[in-house]
Amino acid sequence: MLVCSSKVDAPSRGKRPVRLILGLLCWVVLIGVLLALGVWQLQRAEQKRRWLAESTQQRLEDSELAGIGTALNSQRWVPVRLTVEWLPGPPLLLDNRTAQGQVGYEVLLPARMVDGRVVTVNLGWVPAPVLRSDKPLLPAVVGMTSVTGVVGVAPQSYLLGKTPSESWRVQRIDLEALQRRWQVGLAPWVLWLEQPVAAGIRARAPLQQQLPPERHLGYAVQWFGLALVLLIAGAVFYRRSLSDEA
Repeated sequence: MLVCSSKVDAPSRGKRPVRLILGLLCWVVLIGVLLALGVWQLQRAEQKRRWLAESTQQRLEDSELAGIGTALNSQRWVPVRLTVEWLPGPPLLLDNRTAQGQVGYEVLLPARMVDGRVVTVNLGWVPAPVLRSDKPLLPAVVGMTSVTGVVGVAPQSYLLGKTPSESWRVQRIDLEALQRRWQVGLAPWVLWLEQPVAAGIRARAPLQQQLPPERHLGYAVQWFGLALVLLIAGAVFYRRSLSDEA
């Protein structure tokens, strides 16, 4: 019995260093992933600070429209205060937008600026009807209006598959597609309103929808904390394994 037991234990001891090496590799990789997530959250926090600083800069006025393109070459958002004339539209609804957990749309409408160019304006959010086939009732937006908001490049988004063509609903801000819908040339950027221009449409600029820098710092601390716990636990386990081998 003793001889048989020694023969069984020998291969088991030989496999143990292999398991330790594999475990060590997984441990190192997992710690690396956690650290990378922490660094990414720090970068996001810094990015949000920079965007918030941009949004508090002096707003460009109607007489400074020519400077918007230059400003967008060096920053993500440009705060503006403009006078616009609303065009007939029709309004298009950007699909799958939520507010406080409620599903809805964001309203897109063309508006002419004082220099003659037409810009795509995101007026804000409206709740979706119970039936997806129903179109929300929208208030009329006409005439000349003074608006405040931020200008930025249309966000890049990709569709996983083809979506059916609809007369009033769109899946993303595609300026070329919007030009065809509205039959008008559009400026190469989008204006998001910060103040409502019609009852029932909740204006919300992109920065108002995103997590603050402090939240990203909190997530970074969590990821770094998990990495530290895993580092200590792995070191203790590895030390005990070496003691058992001895």
